[in-house]
Amino acid sequence: MFATDIMNRPAVVVRAETLARDARVLAMDAGVEALPVIDTEGRLIGMVTGNDRPQEGYLLRGELSTVVDVMTCPAISLGSEATVGELARVMLAHRLAVLPIVEDQKLVGVVDRNDLLRTLVYDDEVITSRVWSLLRDYAGLRRWGVHVVDGAVTVSSAFIDRVDRTVVLALVRTVAGVVTVQLRMEHPIVTGSAG
Repeated sequence: MFATDIMNRPAVVVRAETLARDARVLAMDAGVEALPVIDTEGRLIGMVTGNDRPQEGYLLRGELSTVVDVMTCPAISLGSEATVGELARVMLAHRLAVLPIVEDQKLVGVVDRNDLLRTLVYDDEVITSRVWSLLRDYAGLRRWGVHVVDGAVTVSSAFIDRVDRTVVLALVRTVAGVVTVQLRMEHPIVTGSAG
C-alpha cells in the first residue's frame, strides 16, 4: 500500500501570507494538527501546526504575525509512491502528526497518524470480504480461494494466464490492510466422461 492509497486530498492548506491566528483557526475547524504552507504555484514551502511558537529569541509581532513567521521550513515530505512502512518510519523519526505528499515539488495530499492507523488495524475478516468483493467484480463467480492471516493474503484459483495473475495481484494490493499477496495456482476440476 502506498501514500497515494491513503492520503487525504485535496489537503487543507495555507499560504505564507496567511495570518498565523487564521491558520490556527483553520486547523481547528478542519480538525487537523498541522497545515502545509504552499506558494502560489502549489509548491510546498513549510508546515505550520496549531502549537507552533516562534523560535527562541524571536519576537512575534502580535496579532499580525504571518504563517511564514512561525512555520517549520523546510518541510519534511515524501512522494506518493512511498510505502506505508516508509511513511510510518519518517513520521515516527521526526515526530510528525502530518506528513505532506509531494510530486514535482507540488503538494498532492497529506497523510496523518489516523490514516496510518487505519491501515494497521484492519481485521483479517474485513480484508477477506473486500478481496472477495474485488475478485467477484473482476471475474464474476469464478472459483476463488482467499485466505488472510495478519494482512498476508493468499489467493488460490485456476488463473487463466500471466495477465490474469497480474490483474489479481494489482487488485488485491489496493485493499487497505493488505501486507503481502501470494497467488497459488489451482488446477481446474475437469468433468465429463472418457471414452
